[in-house]
Amino acid sequence: NTGDHSIFRNSIGGTTGSNYIFFGDSADSDAGFIRYNHSDNAMYFQTNASEAMRIDSSGKVGIGATSPTTSLEINAANTLGATFTGTTAGEGVEVSQTSYTANNYVSLIEGKYLASQAAPHVRIGAQYTGSGSKLVFGTSNSYGSGITNSALIIDPSGDITTSGKITPGTYR
Repeated sequence: NTGDHSIFRNSIGGTTGSNYIFFGDSADSDAGFIRYNHSDNAMYFQTNASEAMRIDSSGKVGIGATSPTTSLEINAANTLGATFTGTTAGEGVEVSQTSYTANNYVSLIEGKYLASQAAPHVRIGAQYTGSGSKLVFGTSNSYGSGITNSALIIDPSGDITTSGKITPGTYR
């Protein structure tokens, strides 16, 4: 290797202990830490004296979840209460733009059939119109061609527009 590199290695004698890196101040010497537990091969992140995040031995990430069951699991206290509208921030994932231009889209969730493909096949996004926002669901009608349809749009007033038909039925 060339360039400026720094290595810090912290090893234990056995295979069941833990390695820690502590962060503290004059009031609390271990307010935060990073721990690697060799017993379960998991990495723990603690902030304000509580576990905040864990990466388990299979690479699953839990934020507020000590035993994540999916690739990313987020558990948080309810902040919205009984209302969905208003200005209170929720407990979910937030995606925002660094600059605003009316009618631009921001992608909230994208999915691909294979990680190696460049283009997504499904997308949920938001379009900020200047007078409100639209929720847009995009799909692909051709494998590998990226998003080709705005399949469903919910506008600021709650009206729904589809590019195809809506067929009621039972799906599994």
